[in-house]
Amino acid sequence: MLSYLLPLFDFASSLLITQGSTQYFSVHLGMSTMMFVSALVGRVVSDLSETERNLKEQKGKAEIMNAELEQKNEELDRFVYSVSHDLSAPLKSIKGLVNISRIEPQQSHIYIDKIDKSVNRLEEFIEEVLDYSRTNRNTIHYEKIELSGLIYDINKKFEFLEGFDKIEFSINLETVFIISDRLLLRIALNNILSNAIKYQKKYKDHKPSITIHAYVSNDEQVIEVSDNGEGIREEYQDKLFNMFYRGTANSSGSGLGLYIAKEAIGRLSGKITLSSTWGQGSSFTIHLPDVK
Repeated sequence: MLSYLLPLFDFASSLLITQGSTQYFSVHLGMSTMMFVSALVGRVVSDLSETERNLKEQKGKAEIMNAELEQKNEELDRFVYSVSHDLSAPLKSIKGLVNISRIEPQQSHIYIDKIDKSVNRLEEFIEEVLDYSRTNRNTIHYEKIELSGLIYDINKKFEFLEGFDKIEFSINLETVFIISDRLLLRIALNNILSNAIKYQKKYKDHKPSITIHAYVSNDEQVIEVSDNGEGIREEYQDKLFNMFYRGTANSSGSGLGLYIAKEAIGRLSGKITLSSTWGQGSSFTIHLPDVK
C-alpha cells in the first residue's frame, strides 16, 4: 500500500512544481499495474483454494455415498438369497406333506395340521417382507396416536399364537398419547411384541409376563417392552438387529423382525436399545424424539 501511495503523493507534488515531468507518473503507473496484478493473482489463488475445498467435500460425500451403496447392495444380496430360501422351504414342506398324505390317507389329518403350520409360517414371512417394503417406501406422516388402542390392535392379531392366553400383560402408560407415524410405530411394536410372545420359556411352572411402559423423559418419547422369557445371550446381542439374524436356536422366524423394527424407528429419527439377561428375559426400549 505504501509503494502505491508514496509515488502518488510525489506525482501530485511534481505537477505543482514542474509541468510535463513523467518520471513519477511512470513509477505510479508501474506500481498500479503491480497492485492490480497482485489483486488478480490473489483472487485466482483464493478461488482455487475454495474450489479445492469444495472438491474435497464432494469427494468425502461421494465416498460416504459409495460406502452406503455397497452396504445396501450387500444387504440386498442377502435379502434376495434369504427370501428365496425362506419362501421355498415352506413350499417344499407343503409339497412333501401333500405327497405323503396321498400315500397314507388315514393319517391325512396329521399332515393337514402340519401343512397349516407351514402355510402360517409362509404367510408370516410374506407379511414381514411387505413390512420391510413399507418401512422403506412409506411417506412419514406424524399424528397423535392413542397408545392403548394401538397396543390392543397389535395384541388382537396375536391372540391365536401358541401360549398367548397364558401371558399376563401389564400396561403402564404415563403418557396416553404419542406423536409419531402410526404405520412405522405399529410395525416396530408389532415385531417387538411378537418376539416377546414367541420366546417365552417352555416349562410347566413358568408364568409368562410382558410389561409395556410408556413415558416422556429428556425430550424423548419412550416405550419399553419387557418380558420374562428366554433372554438373549450377551455374545448375540450386538448382532440381534442385523438382517436375517436369529438370536436363539429355538427361533422359527425369518430373522427380519427386529431389523425391520430398527429401520422403522430409524426413519423416525429414533433408536431401539436392548437390555437382556440369558434365562431371565429381555427389555426393548424405543426412543423417539418428542415431536411438538
